[in-house]
Amino acid sequence: MNEYPNGLLGTEQEWEQAKRDNEQRAAHEAENAATLQRELDELDAFAWMYLKPELLAEKETVRITSRQRADYAEYRAYAREHGWPHDDARTLFAFLASDLSHPVRVRRLHNSVQSVIHSTGLKDITNDFICVALMRRLAQKDKSSTSASNKEEANGESPK
Repeated sequence: MNEYPNGLLGTEQEWEQAKRDNEQRAAHEAENAATLQRELDELDAFAWMYLKPELLAEKETVRITSRQRADYAEYRAYAREHGWPHDDARTLFAFLASDLSHPVRVRRLHNSVQSVIHSTGLKDITNDFICVALMRRLAQKDKSSTSASNKEEANGESPK
């Protein structure tokens, strides 16, 4: 009796051919990946040959401060503590939103995470709409509190 009756999987011969096709496709993809890696390695070598002094100077340039590094480490610890992925904007949102009573600190943390992400080439989660909306809300609160302080000063009252 045929193990693979005609139907969704087709005949046994069709099934075996599909498996061979998949193996060939996987081998071809691996070959393409190896070719791509060789080409990228050649580009690196070319850049090193012609830009060595500039590349060394760029490497010595401080891209992130120790404060930014510490803030990013705090963010990663928060993500680990909650078991959430560090490369998801919702995790960053939760981290930033956990300290909204200190908007200056929240902005600094956001900027620190953004600086580290930009300097390392990670996926930029700081531009996700949920984080952008949070930062916009903080900016709006700043504007409203600044205008309230200005009105109080104009009326001769001391700012709160």
